[in-house]
Amino acid sequence: MSRGFYGIYSQAQGNGDGGDIIIKTDELNLSEDAMINGQTYASGRGGNVSLETNRLEVREGGIVTTSTRGTGRAGDISITAKDSVNISGTGVAFDKSYIYTATHSGGNGGDVSISSPESHHW
Repeated sequence: MSRGFYGIYSQAQGNGDGGDIIIKTDELNLSEDAMINGQTYASGRGGNVSLETNRLEVREGGIVTTSTRGTGRAGDISITAKDSVNISGTGVAFDKSYIYTATHSGGNGGDVSISSPESHHW
């Protein structure tokens, strides 16, 4: 059985910038290879990802990412968690759970900012 990827995505595929992903919620759980992904494939800037929550769980292959596969700059990731950020476990498609920004070509990667009184990484 083939599993598809699911999540929330914003992409720039030309000269325009990608849209921002902004999520404000009491608790956010990303698991079983779920993804929040802002990326660019061309010269436009990738979208930013902003998460404001009490508690963030990224587990079982969950991913929060921005990336560039073109000349545009990857978006930034900003996470504010009033209680905690927990990153743990492996998924089916992904070997670990991640929060990251990356460049796969000539564009610059974005910045990652995490503000939380408590963080756990396993």
